Amino acid sequence: GCYVAKFYPSSELDERDRLDAEFIVLQFLRDNGIECVPRPITADRKLRCAVYEYVEGEKISPSNISLSDIDQAVQFLVSLKALRRREGSERLPMAAEACFSVQAIFDTIKTRLNRLLPLQEQGSQYLALHGFLVNEYIPSLAEVRRWCEEKLKGEGKSFSAELKSEERTLSPSDFGF
Repeated sequence: GCYVAKFYPSSELDERDRLDAEFIVLQFLRDNGIECVPRPITADRKLRCAVYEYVEGEKISPSNISLSDIDQAVQFLVSLKALRRREGSERLPMAAEACFSVQAIFDTIKTRLNRLLPLQEQGSQYLALHGFLVNEYIPSLAEVRRWCEEKLKGEGKSFSAELKSEERTLSPSDFGF
């Protein structure tokens, strides 16, 4: 078979241990019958490297997405949800930007927004982005936040309360066509 070696950034530069998170979750998925993900082979934490099975494939053009492709994607998500109660799932590392409350989602958006706003000083090509963020995105985001707060309050739910662990599910990052 073919294999791929993947090198991960140093833990000192990134507080998340991406190697452990990816390797452990892929092993959990394979151990629980999910075979449409790469098989983890071995990992060396000192070298910050892991070896995975190479999965042959090609990028799917948006114009070529079929109902079968969508069905397979949905089935994969359903399979992940079914694993949330399997032994060992409670010990899986959380995703880097896991959000378990509506407040956490808005906090994550704000963090990303704060990374983009200073780009105005890095050249004229960023002025249009900055203008859009300040004049359109931030006001729209504030409106969406107010709407969420009102809706949740009207339903007797909390904006900042976290989902209980039994309500959480595995969720793939960077997943799509």
